[in-house]
Amino acid sequence: MTFALPRETVAVPDDDKAPKTSVNFAARLLWTRSGCEAAWRRLQAEGYSTAFQTAVWTDGICEHLAGPAHIRPFFVEVQDRESGEVVMLLPLALSRPLGVRTVNWLNLAVCDYAAPLLAADFKWSPESARAAWAAVRAVLPPVDVIDISQIPPTFAGAVNPLSLLPGRRRMELSAFGIPIRGVEEPIVAHWMQSKPLRELGRRRRRLEEVGEIQFVEAKTPDELDGLFDAMVKQRRFRFEAMGRFDLLSRPHYERFYREAARQSLEDGATARVFGVFVNDELISAAYVLVHAGVFSGILMSIGHDRWGKYGPGLLLVTELMKWSQAQGHRYFDLTIGDMPYKSDLQPIEMELSRMLEATTVVGAIDVACRRLAWKFDAWLQAHKRLSAGGRRLRRALRRMSHPHHGATSEAFRRQKP
Repeated sequence: MTFALPRETVAVPDDDKAPKTSVNFAARLLWTRSGCEAAWRRLQAEGYSTAFQTAVWTDGICEHLAGPAHIRPFFVEVQDRESGEVVMLLPLALSRPLGVRTVNWLNLAVCDYAAPLLAADFKWSPESARAAWAAVRAVLPPVDVIDISQIPPTFAGAVNPLSLLPGRRRMELSAFGIPIRGVEEPIVAHWMQSKPLRELGRRRRRLEEVGEIQFVEAKTPDELDGLFDAMVKQRRFRFEAMGRFDLLSRPHYERFYREAARQSLEDGATARVFGVFVNDELISAAYVLVHAGVFSGILMSIGHDRWGKYGPGLLLVTELMKWSQAQGHRYFDLTIGDMPYKSDLQPIEMELSRMLEATTVVGAIDVACRRLAWKFDAWLQAHKRLSAGGRRLRRALRRMSHPHHGATSEAFRRQKP
């Protein structure tokens, strides 16, 4: 699919239409991230951002995932007109699901949060957020729908200006995490409920009777390839047995994750792979992101069924919690979803919201159909005893409503450790 669009656009909202605020903004649209490289690196290093919007992660999405998904990435740079400083960068995507021109967050099932890169010294208010968004709207290519989901209210200690915009709706999906209050506080004992904590200790002692437990981080290319290959194999076997789809079964997604981890070995950025071994056999593995003092769990695998009685997934999560605390991180992000093991850890819940806006008549029809599909999906979900045909219909409705959206944290979100 090709998009015949201008290379670059610079604009500001008309003064009569712009929200009244003491700050004036100019926006610039770029079709490659390299066009805003200097600002991106500055905001990533000195401002506020999540691991899902780092240069390594974003470049990987553009290189490995955008083409197969038939989307065109683009980037919007927002400047304070008075100072000339870039105060916000947004990675976005242009797609045409069912022929409807749509702007999404640059997600493609590998970003849990829609959070722009922000300057550290700029304080956002509802008025300035609306004014900045008006500048962004002024440079967008012709579209029918703007659909940005999984918007957190805050991230990395900053207010998310997207969460200050009107018209958002709360999603059913929430995110969960654990603040880390320094190395002096035993993080697992503090956050885990007493009964699950006792059970975790009992299972660990039983596992130690089987053999030596080793918690390992892949630190060389050979270690990374070996651990990543084993994780992919474990996931493939387990997901096939459960009749579930595994994102890593798609070759371009496997390449995306592997290359991000390889690059991180070279420059110490973002992606890392860990494993728990017993007698040199891998019983669980995890792919995680680390950025700006925040640990984010992404993918997990669990070994042969014979290890299930020892709780290898929860064992790995608690080892990662202790590792994260030792690294001086300030937040352990369990990301999205409410799997049962998260309630054992008593994490803090964070609501996520969605912006769905029609800009044309075609877009209005599309949005109305989506909302109708959501209501029907909710009705189907409320009726627990669905037929196989009903379940297939529900899955189809969700695919139609979320053509390019998803979440990275399949194991941390969906697979019980």
